[in-house]
Formats: sequence, structure tokens, C-alpha cells
Amino acid sequence: MQPPTEPTGLLVRREADGEVRFAALSPLAVYLLSSIGEQPGLDGHAYLRQLAAAHGLAEEALAEPGAALLQQFLQAGVIGPLTVPG
Repeated sequence: MQPPTEPTGLLVRREADGEVRFAALSPLAVYLLSSIGEQPGLDGHAYLRQLAAAHGLAEEALAEPGAALLQQFLQAGVIGPLTVPG
């Protein structure tokens, strides 16, 4: 069995009841979480613009799925609320 060509991104988090959960992340999701951790204080749109630029993608292509992913991370307690643009 050959190892995957891409690194495997894993998210490990603990639920409020103490249960540990694991999730495999896509390289784009890993980049997004890394950006949030390394550059706190930006709004979600700014993180998604950086993600699009870094990976040569159209911002519009990431807007809806990126917002949904950020919402999932927020609801799961992976990230806190992001700054509101203004």
C-alpha cells in the first residue's frame, strides 16, 4: 500500500461531554484553519479571498462552500466567531 501523495489533514477536537472526535480535512480546509490561527482578527471573507488567491481559484467559486465550511467549524467549536467586516 502506497502512502497518499497529499498530506493527510486531521482535525482532533473534544466535545463538551469529553468525547474526542476525529475528522479528515481537505488541503483547502487545512489552509483555511491555518490562516485563521496564524492571522486572527480577519473576517471570513478575507480568509476565503486569501485561500482563493493562494490556490489560484476564483473567489466566487469559494464563497458559498467556504462560508458553509466556516459555519460548520463555528458550530462544532473549532473556531470562534470571526470579525464582522466593516
